[in-house]
Amino acid sequence: MASVDKDTLNGLAKLTDVHAGGHSERELFDGAYVFGIDAFAVFALQSAMGGQSIDGAYGRGLNDGRGVVGEGGDKGPGVVGIAGSVIARPDPAIPRDLWAGPFPGRGFHAGVVGLGADPAARVVPGVGTTAIGVVGQADAAGVYGLSRTTGVIGDGSTGQIGVEGFGSQYGVYGHVDWKRPNPDGSGVFGAADVSDPDNPVGHAARFVGPVDVIGNLIVTGNSVVWGTKSAAARHTDGTHRLLYCVESPESQFEDFGEAQLVKGAAKVKIDRDFAAVADTRHYHVFLTPYGDSKGLYVSDRSRNGFVVHEQGGGKSRLRFSYRVVAKRKHIATKRFQKVTRPKMPKLPASVERPNINVQSRKTAAGGRAKRKRSKQ
Repeated sequence: MASVDKDTLNGLAKLTDVHAGGHSERELFDGAYVFGIDAFAVFALQSAMGGQSIDGAYGRGLNDGRGVVGEGGDKGPGVVGIAGSVIARPDPAIPRDLWAGPFPGRGFHAGVVGLGADPAARVVPGVGTTAIGVVGQADAAGVYGLSRTTGVIGDGSTGQIGVEGFGSQYGVYGHVDWKRPNPDGSGVFGAADVSDPDNPVGHAARFVGPVDVIGNLIVTGNSVVWGTKSAAARHTDGTHRLLYCVESPESQFEDFGEAQLVKGAAKVKIDRDFAAVADTRHYHVFLTPYGDSKGLYVSDRSRNGFVVHEQGGGKSRLRFSYRVVAKRKHIATKRFQKVTRPKMPKLPASVERPNINVQSRKTAAGGRAKRKRSKQ
C-alpha cells in the first residue's frame, strides 16, 4: 500500500484546516493529523502529490501489536470506512457529510462501520454492484464475528441481500458449536414473519436446485411435491431400488391385520391407536380369505370394529386378512383440490466478487520505482 510522510500531510492539513484531530497544540499521536487526502479534490491543486493513489490510513502492527485500533465514544463507532463518498469537506463551515443522519456515524454502537456507495448515484449505503462496504481476505477467515448474541448480522432491508457467500465448496456454512453442542441448536436458521402463526408471511428458506438432506427431515406443515415421492429400498444384490408412494385424492390412513373364522364368522376389533388418528365413523374394509370358501362379507360396522361372515351361511374355519382405510382425523382436505405450480423465483441481483489485489510492500515499492524511472 502507498504511504506518505505524516509531516507532509500535517502541513497540508494545517494549510486547508481539514483534519480529523483537534485544533489545539495537544492533538493525539504527538500532534499528527489523521485524514485521507484522496477524499478532497482540492488537494489535487494544492499538493504536488495530486493524481497519486494515496491511502487514507495504513497501520502495521509489530509482534503482538495491532495494525489499527479504533475506540468509539459512548454512541459512536470505533472505525468508519467509506468508499465512494466524502466524510469531511475542505470548507470548515460545511459540516461533515456522513449521509446526513445518525446512521451510521453517530448514535450507533459498532466496532467497525464500512460504507460503499456510488457518490454520483447517491445510492443507499452498502448497495451497488461495485460498492463494497467491508472486504475481508485471509487464508483462514475473511470476516470473523464474535458476540454474545449474533456473530454477524447482514441487513438487506434497504437492498436485496443480507448476507451472500461465494465458495468453491460451500457458499455459506453454518454448524452448531461442536465444543458445546446444544440439542436445540441449528447450523442454519431461517424464519418467515410468524407474528400470526396461522398466516406466516414470506419464506423461511428458498432453494433453487437440488437439495441433499443427510439425516432426518421433519415437516410440521403441509408437504407438496410436484414430482414423485419414493423410498430407496436395499436390494438383495446390494443396490438400492426406488419404490413409489400410492397417492390418494384425500388424506387417508390404513391398517392391516389377520383374523380367523369360527363357524363361518369372526369379530374384528379396530386398533384403538388407529381409531385415535383415523375417522372410524366411516371406513372401508377389504378382505382376502386364505383358503377355499363361499366368499366373505362384512356386517355390523362400528367405530370399534366389524363382523366378517362367510357367504351362503357357510361354517368354514379359515384365516383371512383385512385392510381398513379411513380418512385422517383433525385435518380436512378437499377432494382433488386445485393447486397452482409456483413460478420460478427471480434470483436477487448478485454482488460481483470484488477483484482484490493486496500487494506486498516489496511489490508496491517495485511498482513505484518503475513509475519513477519511466517519468525520468
